[in-house]
Parts: sequence; structure tokens; C-alpha cells
Amino acid sequence: MAFSYDKLWKLLIDRKMTKENFRILIKASPTTIAAMGKGEGISPKVLDRICTAFHCQPGDIMEHVPNINTAETKPFSEHAEPAKPFSESNEPVRSFSERSEESSLSTN
Repeated sequence: MAFSYDKLWKLLIDRKMTKENFRILIKASPTTIAAMGKGEGISPKVLDRICTAFHCQPGDIMEHVPNINTAETKPFSEHAEPAKPFSESNEPVRSFSERSEESSLSTN
């Protein structure tokens, strides 16, 4: 997954703020700023500090850039197996005590 922080970098230029001053303002590590420069994700805490500092929303400073060359781009519904209706289950419904009893018998 990749992100673009181009909107943020433009905001810093417009405010005549260096990346180092920005880093200090949001109390981020140099590693976090480097990750952002590579288009990597950041923690929600860092995102919160950026939005608080600039009085903005996440969409004002970043965009998700889908990577069409990986399996990660499949919608979630294509990864998940469809759930079987309850009536199609082959197992009888057992109470917790029945399952616990069965479990203890198999360990003895």
C-alpha cells in the first residue's frame, strides 16, 4: 500500500517550513519523515499530530495511491470465502460445557 503526501509537502512550502521544523513541530522521528518521503504509511498518532498542528483533515495532507501490481489490491470480498448459512453446517450445535467436556476427554 502506498500513500502520497504531496499535499503536505506543498503545505510546508506554502508556509515556508522546512521538513526538520515540521518534524520538530509534530514530535516525529527522522524515520517517520523518511517513511513519508517514500510514500509509506504512518501511525494514526502521527497523523493526529499533523492534523492538529495544521487544523486539517487527513485528506487535506495525504492520498492513498493503490498499487495495481499486487494481490493486496483485491477488494476484501474477493479474499474472503463466503460464509455458509447456519443450516448447512454439518456439526451439531453443542453447548460450551459439552465442548469443554469433549476437550478434557481428548487430553486425558
